[in-house]
Amino acid sequence: MPLTDIAIRKARPSSKTQRLFDSGGLYLEISPSGGKWWRLKYRIAGREKRISLGTFPAVGLKDARDARDQAKSEVAANRDPSVLKQRARQELQDKSDREFERVARQWLSHRASAWSAKTLAMITASLENHVFPRIGTTPVHELEPRDIRDIVKQIEAGGASETAGRVFQRIKAIYRYAIAHGLAASDPTYPLKPAEIFKPRQARHREHLAESEMPDCSPLVSKAC
Repeated sequence: MPLTDIAIRKARPSSKTQRLFDSGGLYLEISPSGGKWWRLKYRIAGREKRISLGTFPAVGLKDARDARDQAKSEVAANRDPSVLKQRARQELQDKSDREFERVARQWLSHRASAWSAKTLAMITASLENHVFPRIGTTPVHELEPRDIRDIVKQIEAGGASETAGRVFQRIKAIYRYAIAHGLAASDPTYPLKPAEIFKPRQARHREHLAESEMPDCSPLVSKAC
């Protein structure tokens, strides 16, 4: 007899693991500690296998049945739900490992011994203040040149042109590290040239001295020159 929400909620743990069966290989496993796990039993390539479909009540009865039906459709297409789940989990982990902030902090740790504590703190702060809030959770291989350009241009627009230039160089260094360690295949900063991104700095010329203010360069007072 198929399960009902009421039956699931009324089920209480015992000294041994219990299994409440639904249909199509789906069942709820109740541990002695009270945890309720959805499991699916299926056969593929002549082998019996099981996968977890989540816990109750986070995954309700309807959702568990939907997950069961999806898994069974994969089996019908000769695709193993367990293998697909492992691949999805690995892809998610790989994506997390390649997030810009995670890669940047690996670079900071790698370079830390070459800097003083003050320098390390300053560089870290510049990334935390200007870069991580914008692209910290984006995988390094998904970023484009315009993403980097927009970050440094925003810093420059705030009146911190020197900081913008330094941040740009730090992002370039992070990508060199990412490529060296197989975390990225290309560097989106490569086509960006500072002269084409940042506004030219206005040259500051010293005022000309009046003739009366010129130093006396006669032999007797040559030290003035």
